[in-house]
Amino acid sequence: MDYFKKSRNTGGRKSKKDMKARRMIPRMDKLPIVTKGLSVWYVDTDSGEIEEGKVFSAYYKDGKLDSFSVDFKESKDFDEFSGIAWGACFFPTKKQAVAALKLKKAKP
Repeated sequence: MDYFKKSRNTGGRKSKKDMKARRMIPRMDKLPIVTKGLSVWYVDTDSGEIEEGKVFSAYYKDGKLDSFSVDFKESKDFDEFSGIAWGACFFPTKKQAVAALKLKKAKP
C-alpha cells in the first residue's frame, strides 16, 4: 500500500477552475469557419484584456485558414493575422476568450 502512495504523481494536477476553463475552449475542429462579418474576440495575454472585433476578410489555402483580417471596434484598429491565431488567441465567443485568458494566466 505504501508503494502506491509514493508512486502517485500529484505534480501535474489541475485546479477545478483550470479544468472548467479548458472545457470552455473549443477544439479546432469545433470552431466555426472564419468568414467576413464573423464577430470574434481577441485575447491579449500581455495586457490581460480581451477585445471584440469583426472579421473583414479571410483567406484559405488548400482548405485551411491561411490568414484573416480583423476590424476592432473599441480600439478602432485594423490588423491581419496568421490562420494559426484562430483558436489560439482569437475565439468566437466572449466566454471562450475569458476562459482562454484565465488558462494562460494560470500557466507559469
